[in-house]
Amino acid sequence: MWHAKNTPVNVIGPIRVFDELVRLKLGNVADYRRARRMAWEWMMRYPLKNDRWAGYFEDVQIFPAPANFNQYSPLETSRYILQHPEYDPNWKVDAAHLIKVVEEKLVVDVPRESAMQWGAHAVSEQFEDMNKMGGHTSRYASLNALWYEVTGDTAAKEKAFRSFNWATYMCRPNGVVNVGPVDQSIWWADGYADYIRHFMAGLGSVPEWAPSGKNHLLRTTSIVRSVSYQPEEINYSVFDDASTEVLRLSFSPARVQADGKMLSKHNERFGTGWTFDERTHVLTVQHESSHTIKISAR
Repeated sequence: MWHAKNTPVNVIGPIRVFDELVRLKLGNVADYRRARRMAWEWMMRYPLKNDRWAGYFEDVQIFPAPANFNQYSPLETSRYILQHPEYDPNWKVDAAHLIKVVEEKLVVDVPRESAMQWGAHAVSEQFEDMNKMGGHTSRYASLNALWYEVTGDTAAKEKAFRSFNWATYMCRPNGVVNVGPVDQSIWWADGYADYIRHFMAGLGSVPEWAPSGKNHLLRTTSIVRSVSYQPEEINYSVFDDASTEVLRLSFSPARVQADGKMLSKHNERFGTGWTFDERTHVLTVQHESSHTIKISAR
C-alpha cells in the first residue's frame, strides 16, 4: 500500500460534492463535514506541496507511483481556491502556483507540436499523452480568465483570450470537436462535457467577450430552472433563494425585480441589488430570499 503522500489525487470533485450536501443539509451532514475536512487537509498537506497531481485519467496504465502528472487536478483545484478563498489563507499564492506548474510541465514543446502556437499557449493532457488538446487548453484559458477577474492581471486575460481562440479551431463546421490538431480523434467527454463549459466559464469571468447587442445570462451561482429573452426584458428563475448572476444585455435596464419586489441599483457591487456597466452593458444581480428575476428596460 502506498504511503498517503504518494496516493494519486483528484479530491476537489468530492470536496465540491460534500460542500453541496452540507449546504443543502442532505444525509449525515456531520460525517460529510468530517470527510470534507479530511480530504481538504490531505490535499493541502501533500499534492499542494509536492505537485504530485496524478491518477485522474482512466485510459492509461496504473502506475506504481504518482508519476503521471495531469493538468485536470491542479487546474480544477486552482479554480476552487479562486472561487472559495475563505478556505485557504494563502489562496493567491496557491492558485497562481497551480496554474504555473501546469505551464511548466504541460505547456511545453512535444514532437510535432510546439507549446506556443500562433501566440497561444497549447496545453497537453498528461505525461502519458502529450498531444495538445482543445478541451484542456480551454480549461487552462478559463483559469486565466478567472485569475484576471479576481486579480486584474491583464497578462492572464491575454493568455486566456489567445488560448480560447486556439481552442475554437478544434471544432469542425458541423459541431464535432476534435481532440486536437494532431490527434483528430473524438472523445465525447473531452469535446463536449469539458470543451464548451470552459468557454462559458470564461465568458462569466470576462462578460464583455460575449456578443454585443444581444442578451445573455452568462453565469449564476445557482442552477437556472428557466430563462426567457425578449428584446427589452429577461425573465429567469433559479433553484436557490440566494444567488448572483452575471448578464450581458442589449439594452440598459431600468428595473430589476426579485419575486416581484424591486431591487436597488448600486454604483458598485455591494450586497443585495444590481449594478450595470454602461460601457460594457454587463449587469450583475445579487438577490436573497427569491427565485424569480425580471429585468426590464421600462
